[in-house]
Amino acid sequence: MKRAWMLFLFAFVICMGMPVVSYASGESTPPEGIKLKDVLKVPQGANSSVTEAENQDIAEITANKKNQVGAIWNLDGYKMDLTKNFKMSMYLNFGNKGKRAADGAAFVMQADPNKNDAFRTGDSARLGVWDSLSYKKFGLAIKHSFAVEFDTRYDSKFDSMLVKDRNHIAWGYPDQEETYKDEWSLLGSSRSLIHGDPVFPNGDYLSDGKWHLFTVNWDANLSQLTYKFDNLRDVHVPIDVLKTFGTRQVYWGFTGATGTQFSESRAIFEELPGRIEGETTERVFDTRSKKPVDEGDVYADEMLTYEIDTSYFTGQDDWKNIILKKRLNEFVSHVAGSLRLVGEDGEETSLDESYFEDNQLQVPLGDLKQDGTKKKIRFEVRSHQVPEDHTVTEEATSVGENLITHSSPVTYTIKSNVAPVVKLRNSGGIVDIENLGVQKPQIFGGWTDPDSDWINLYYKIDDGELQKLERQENNPKNVNHNFSIDLNSENLKLGVHQMMVYAVDKEGAKSNVDKLVLVVRGTLKFAELPNFKFELSEIPMDKPTMIRAKFAEKMAILDTRGEGSGWNLKARLKEPLASKEGHQIDQFYYLDETGVAHQLEQDNLIQIRSGKTADSPLQSLEWGEKAGLGIELSPANYSGEYSGTVEWVLEDTPA
Repeated sequence: MKRAWMLFLFAFVICMGMPVVSYASGESTPPEGIKLKDVLKVPQGANSSVTEAENQDIAEITANKKNQVGAIWNLDGYKMDLTKNFKMSMYLNFGNKGKRAADGAAFVMQADPNKNDAFRTGDSARLGVWDSLSYKKFGLAIKHSFAVEFDTRYDSKFDSMLVKDRNHIAWGYPDQEETYKDEWSLLGSSRSLIHGDPVFPNGDYLSDGKWHLFTVNWDANLSQLTYKFDNLRDVHVPIDVLKTFGTRQVYWGFTGATGTQFSESRAIFEELPGRIEGETTERVFDTRSKKPVDEGDVYADEMLTYEIDTSYFTGQDDWKNIILKKRLNEFVSHVAGSLRLVGEDGEETSLDESYFEDNQLQVPLGDLKQDGTKKKIRFEVRSHQVPEDHTVTEEATSVGENLITHSSPVTYTIKSNVAPVVKLRNSGGIVDIENLGVQKPQIFGGWTDPDSDWINLYYKIDDGELQKLERQENNPKNVNHNFSIDLNSENLKLGVHQMMVYAVDKEGAKSNVDKLVLVVRGTLKFAELPNFKFELSEIPMDKPTMIRAKFAEKMAILDTRGEGSGWNLKARLKEPLASKEGHQIDQFYYLDETGVAHQLEQDNLIQIRSGKTADSPLQSLEWGEKAGLGIELSPANYSGEYSGTVEWVLEDTPA
């Protein structure tokens, strides 16, 4: 255990300087990105480059200069394999020139004869990938290619089939003649680009100074490419692979161009096709019920369990230097001391609380190897009171040098309804219970709720079934209402038990959970006691005479204390024999089974019997013929009707 702790501490120290990033598409600050060394290549003559930085490597397709033509492709080891599913994730930035920006960039898949040296110059509207702008002229496009263009400048001829003066995103096949529309008229000839499924940015321009998320997914079974820009709709493109590329192994990258108007085009990558397949998964549970809360409701002061998996499935390299990052929503607070790592066997190891700071989590996970491994992090949060219903979204990110993955959003609504509060009379304390007591034990408490019409109370003992009481009406509201719970002590084993109680109001808000300890103790008591009656006797004339009263009824002991317990039966004279006239007889005896007399006194207990707890809790005591009570009469006694009281005492003793 100590060795594992030291490894985590070391990982934290070497990564301390890295900030926590919870990045949203459309922000102006650069997001985190993977390292691009030995991944991308710039062909000779292209105005593209790769800049290395601490938190991201940036691929610059075109600089913020006029008359630039860019191209940047993957190296041979990172081709797209179109026989397999894959996905890509990246952020694109087109500068901040607005309507003065030109001309944009294109995401390109290609099997050009020049491979990853493919490069085209020419009119900037072609973005380094499309064919000629001239009527009926072909042969200038990137060969065997498919492209998605991000056009930052409307061209009155090439873009004439689109809405005027709008930036757009659209797809096409650059070297296929049917991608272009050539028209001739007396006024002159022209060529237009046929844009596949165009979509338009939410703002007026792509060049808005912000980073925009662009994802690409390939379904090999359907032979279909799906791409998405920011929160615009998904675009699905069926591709005839062999017709388009002539091969199932293709290069990918970006081209771009500027003219007399210009702006930069840049890309930061999170996930590359086929390099590493991994994912981040986040789940949120109600801590008490263990049920997921996704798209559900929670209430103030509820405990929630967050669970985040970082999983590596397959790939060409280890997933290196991973840091799990997360920023909690502002309406919950991390429960101090709850952060832990969960092993594959379910064993939990506490983690340093310094990984959490201001509701931001940053846990170094090290490397994940190429054998389907994963790391699981778990912690608890407590929800806040909110003035009105508030829906929150939770996401987590696993940031590695060569792969960044985001979890799917988990949403839940924190309700403004105030949860009830339950308070047990012996909250946090101990309640003693006799397991076979005459009266059923009761547990008392109270509850308040400021805004619901009624509540249901629930209780559970140990891991038993949850029990529900009758519905409790909340009238008047926001005052204390008392309740009691009748327990069946016969169903509780001897020993210590944990009892918990909580309430759920009409709207479903759960209260706090209040607890106490039940200590069930065994019973040692008389189940039956015999009566003794002396027959009418004459006072002797010359010497003392012993008169006897036998056990006319049985004596029974109830002992439910369990194995290992013992008992002693003792007796003493509680009230001496006395007549109505005030005369007393002092010689009162217990006669044992051998007939030996033992005088009963008021001040001293005498031993009668001893025994141990038996299998049956009810023990009947058998007496011999000679056993009983005796009175010694003497000539000095007065005649009359006498009565007295014998006290029988059961003592709990070690066996």
